[in-house]
Amino acid sequence: KTASAPVSTAANATAEDTGPAAADDMDAWAKDSGPVAAPGAATSKPRVPEAAAAPPRPALSEEPVADAMDCWVGDQLQQEALQQRKLHVLAARLRKLADVKSEGAEVCEVLEALERIPVTVEGLKDTQLGLLTQAFKDSPNSEIRTAARRLRRNWKDLVQAGASSK
Repeated sequence: KTASAPVSTAANATAEDTGPAAADDMDAWAKDSGPVAAPGAATSKPRVPEAAAAPPRPALSEEPVADAMDCWVGDQLQQEALQQRKLHVLAARLRKLADVKSEGAEVCEVLEALERIPVTVEGLKDTQLGLLTQAFKDSPNSEIRTAARRLRRNWKDLVQAGASSK
């Protein structure tokens, strides 16, 4: 013989009932007033402390607050302006070096610095760097010649990419 378990109903539900009928009995949940006290023990409601007055909130500052953004729009614009200034300064240095027909390490230093600065087609037009580097692409100094040719090839690719996207 097999014994069958008694079926739980709302009338005879106890704290041990964990079956689907007990879990779905919303009426029993609504009547639940908290922990079950021992039979015959006096029940008292737990005392809820009065809400403490919240401290006053500080006034909001006008200063920007950092968030999850990688950078602020203003920071990006400042960075672009700084890059353009560097580009113009290096172009002026290269122009002076071309005027005195310098073939030294300073020319190579300026060309390598130009490689590290991101340029735009507009920046190349403004500074006339294509014309300035023309004289250095055929330099007898192999380091200057290589750097100038590499720069000009990168700039040519940039200009062609800009022309093909229009």
